[in-house]
Amino acid sequence: MTNARLTYYQGLLLDAPRIIFAEPTALNPAILLPTPDLEAPLHDCQIMTEITQVRPDLQDTALPDNEWIWYTDESSFVMDGVRRAGAAVVGQDGNVIWSASLPPGTSAQKAELIALAEALERAEGNRVTVYTESRYAFGTVHVHGAIYRERGFVTAEGKELRNLPEVQRLLAAMQKQLSTYLDTSLPGPRRLKKTGERMRPPKRRQ
Repeated sequence: MTNARLTYYQGLLLDAPRIIFAEPTALNPAILLPTPDLEAPLHDCQIMTEITQVRPDLQDTALPDNEWIWYTDESSFVMDGVRRAGAAVVGQDGNVIWSASLPPGTSAQKAELIALAEALERAEGNRVTVYTESRYAFGTVHVHGAIYRERGFVTAEGKELRNLPEVQRLLAAMQKQLSTYLDTSLPGPRRLKKTGERMRPPKRRQ
């Protein structure tokens, strides 16, 4: 985390007028006795999973009874001045579930979102574990997705979210499985032993 971002979060916590710091009404931590001040604000903490997660049962630990284990990958490169991209979903046995060339100009991040959304849509109604090396797509699902939805899919500055159609498609796809575990823990070389060669730009003919 950068110093600028840390300062921003500290400001949200320490300078926000809606946040009140006070001793708990049930027990004074300094003397370990009940406090006599009955006018102190009561603490009513709740688990806000519906706000902090795109779905409450999204797992951050591996599912014990997977129906499928899939891997996603993307490739983005520039050839003859044009950015080209492709994406694929591969099963644990090495079979290609889906692959496609994406429209010219597709960025690597957009391709990552498309690949993950495609995997989740094809796993509709099943328990699936999906491995991706994309921290951007992983963060969209596990961290930022609920925040994006709460803000109306705009940035803090009020601008439209980058890759908005792909982000919305991915978040919608997250609702279609019985249960989902999404992970980025497999590094590229280890994962590719199972999924086959990564997509590479075609070699030019001499």
